[in-house]
Amino acid sequence: DVWGGSSAALVEVPGLYSAECFKDIRPERHAKILKFYQKIRLVKRNGTVQRQFSVLGSDGKKYHFNVQFSSPVSTRNEERMSQMSALLQNIFEGHCLSRRRDLSLKIPVT
Repeated sequence: DVWGGSSAALVEVPGLYSAECFKDIRPERHAKILKFYQKIRLVKRNGTVQRQFSVLGSDGKKYHFNVQFSSPVSTRNEERMSQMSALLQNIFEGHCLSRRRDLSLKIPVT
């Protein structure tokens, strides 16, 4: 049900900063990503299908994020997602804890 996890979380949960927060940024105040949930949900919104994934924050909350296409022309967006996947895979391969845990990014083909 859950993928990953570490006693030393390094990456903040995206989207926690508010406009007034940018004046005094203190990462130690914000939740860090502890785990990625393995299940990817398909969510229909406004005539499109979006993929939703979840992460567990160091504050114990479950955060949901949607991956959506910005336009009906999906081939361009699929290429961008492929490039993003390759970038993330390179980051995993370059990080010693990721290599030790044998982490990799796998994109399901639909």
